[in-house]
Amino acid sequence: MCEWYRAKFTCGHGFTGASEWCYLYSSTQKRCKVNVTQDDDRPKLCGSCIEELNKKAVPWEFMIKRPKAGTIRQINSKERYR
Repeated sequence: MCEWYRAKFTCGHGFTGASEWCYLYSSTQKRCKVNVTQDDDRPKLCGSCIEELNKKAVPWEFMIKRPKAGTIRQINSKERYR
């Protein structure tokens, strides 16, 4: 039977992964039933929460006029060097 671990982050999210595959999985590529053999408490945020914190907009974001996705502003060579 495969050995699984469960990681819990401080943000409340979790992750379950295989720590060791059994011989049956190695030969057939069919997973065994999940049987968690170890629990890890990780004192950090998960990757998606870290990304979300990094994406956080500044309070004045509503004042910034950004181009819509997929549009490219064409700049003439004369305008570029003014």
